[in-house]
Amino acid sequence: MQRIRWMKPLLLAAAMIFSVIGSGCAARVRYYDTRYHDYHRWDPSETRAYQEYWAECRKPYREWTDLNEHEQLEYWEWRHAHPWRY
Repeated sequence: MQRIRWMKPLLLAAAMIFSVIGSGCAARVRYYDTRYHDYHRWDPSETRAYQEYWAECRKPYREWTDLNEHEQLEYWEWRHAHPWRY
C-alpha cells in the first residue's frame, strides 16, 4: 500500500515532464516587437530568417541573446520587411 501512495505522484510528475519535452517547448518562446506592437514566435522558421538576416548584413554572426535592444529592433525591422520568406 505504501508503494502505491508514492507511485502515483511519481508517475504524474514523469507524465508532466515528458509532455513538456514532447510538445516542443522551445517553439513557445515569444518576443515582443515594441515598434510594431506584436509578438514573434521563435521557431525553426524564425531561426532560418535570423540566419539569413546575418548573411545579408555581412557582419559576424551573433546569437539573439547577445544583441542589445537596438540591434534586436533592427532585426525586427528587417523581419517585417521580409514576411513572405518564412
